[in-house]
Amino acid sequence: MLSPYADLPGSAGLNTTPVDTVKETAAIAIAKGFQLACMAIGDRANDETLDIYEETFKRTPDKKDLRWRVEHAQHLAAADIPRFDSWA
Repeated sequence: MLSPYADLPGSAGLNTTPVDTVKETAAIAIAKGFQLACMAIGDRANDETLDIYEETFKRTPDKKDLRWRVEHAQHLAAADIPRFDSWA
């Protein structure tokens, strides 16, 4: 989460996969023309995933219609909702 949990102020959740690993996976997927799906629960997770997707598609604008998606996109920051259409 972007803010610590109310019932656990010392924690804002955790990444189960390092961001750099997801970036590498995204680069490989787009190079091969693969569809990518990431699970992102929490506003920080969705923000980070959307950042990676946007950066990857900006670097390779010729890639279209790969249908990348975010699984379990929940607990979103309102500002991130329109971003789901920016790389689709």
